[in-house]
Amino acid sequence: MKVIRKIAIFSLFAILLVSCREDDPIKIENVAELDSETVSYDNTGQFLTIKSGENWSISFYYDDGVSQWCSATQTFGSGDAAVGLNYAKNSKQEERSVTITIYFGEDIIERKLTQGAAPEPKPEVPEYSSDPFQTSWPELATLSDKDSMMFVSHYTTVNNKSVRNYSMMYDLKNKYAHWIAYPLSADYTVKNVKRTDAWEYDPKIPKDCQPTLYKGWGVNGYDRGHQLPSADRLNTYNSNAATFYFTNMTAQNSNLNQGVWMKLEDMIRDRMLPRCDTIYVVTGAVHETEDDKNTAYIKGNYGELTAIPKAYYKVLLKFTKPNSYSAIGFWYDNKSYGNVEPNANHAQTVDEIEKRAGYDFFTNLPKDVQDKIEAEFKPTEWLK
Repeated sequence: MKVIRKIAIFSLFAILLVSCREDDPIKIENVAELDSETVSYDNTGQFLTIKSGENWSISFYYDDGVSQWCSATQTFGSGDAAVGLNYAKNSKQEERSVTITIYFGEDIIERKLTQGAAPEPKPEVPEYSSDPFQTSWPELATLSDKDSMMFVSHYTTVNNKSVRNYSMMYDLKNKYAHWIAYPLSADYTVKNVKRTDAWEYDPKIPKDCQPTLYKGWGVNGYDRGHQLPSADRLNTYNSNAATFYFTNMTAQNSNLNQGVWMKLEDMIRDRMLPRCDTIYVVTGAVHETEDDKNTAYIKGNYGELTAIPKAYYKVLLKFTKPNSYSAIGFWYDNKSYGNVEPNANHAQTVDEIEKRAGYDFFTNLPKDVQDKIEAEFKPTEWLK
């Protein structure tokens, strides 16, 4: 009997010894956390942080069992991930919930997300000219009165206040924005979130007037070029997600988009902005020029025809306290410029770009200030 007991004790010790070997795999505890489990009615996205050492998948169950208002940028994967959750604004005066289930083999984690009820609707401002806030924004250009053109403004939240994100003059026929105007300041560019890649239709523009661009254009040599850069709106998830609306995209030459155009965007944000209080930017594109009135088109994901811009421009208005303004413009044809930096040869007066683009910029400035700064040409002041 003592022999049997000794054998049993020895066997148990051997099992414990083997199970504690250093080369045995250590199981990683699965984690799935939401940035926030309760969001406001107008919050349209956040991240689901997953930490795991195995494969996982995601499914959704809605409290009403019908509506599908929440989606994920990916529904399966492996290992650690920051999964973007996109959801529509809640238009109903009652909150709604979705249960998000994450499967890790036999392990399951559930997270419940609740979106608040919408407030009672307020009457919309009927016209641009009657909005006392929009009529004071320095970055706005003249509006087109053509039936095929639509003026739209998007808003965001900065320091718990509702502020403008960007405005656009959108071409419903040719399916791109002629110009997008926006302010740049430290409040907008502070890096609180990562790039969302929340590709989606613009909720303020009819869907059939937008290209569908969940994927690229399907033609080599063209990018989905942002007019308002994603990196200029990293203050909140919603601010950044709005830069991925299809209306903010154009068919931009890949080498231009990833070359001198990107360098100009970086220069404005990283070098020009820290030397002043605010930069007001208008980024625009033209699908026909004085020398070439023909329009070329490219197809979206579902075959929608969208005009290919022939050129792009940026006009910049710099404000420095207490009351100093200056302006400059940059013009690029939609082609490759090679590995070059933005330079004085690319710069023009704002007056010159107005003639080429067909719009009057910075119209909310006092007339004497506008005339003076738009005629000035001081590229070294901007490019130093």
